[in-house]
Amino acid sequence: MKVWDIKDYRVYQTERFGSGPFFETEEEAIKVALEMLNERITENIAYLERLQQMVEGQEWLIEDYTKKRNKLQKEAKEDGISIDDPIL
Repeated sequence: MKVWDIKDYRVYQTERFGSGPFFETEEEAIKVALEMLNERITENIAYLERLQQMVEGQEWLIEDYTKKRNKLQKEAKEDGISIDDPIL
């Protein structure tokens, strides 16, 4: 008997074998796949929002480290010390 299955968020028709979930109609399978995708999108948006909150306001760290690096490089240059820095 042909049934509808979802794999990697794609809907396809197959023979019924193994354990499901299988769907009797393509429409039902598409609706379930869309629900799954919507849930996944919502989860990813929430995750990205949490990441954004974690890094928000951290620009000062990069600026601080950059200032310290530049100062140290300047001091080294003034003291005649050659620095092989790939960032330069």
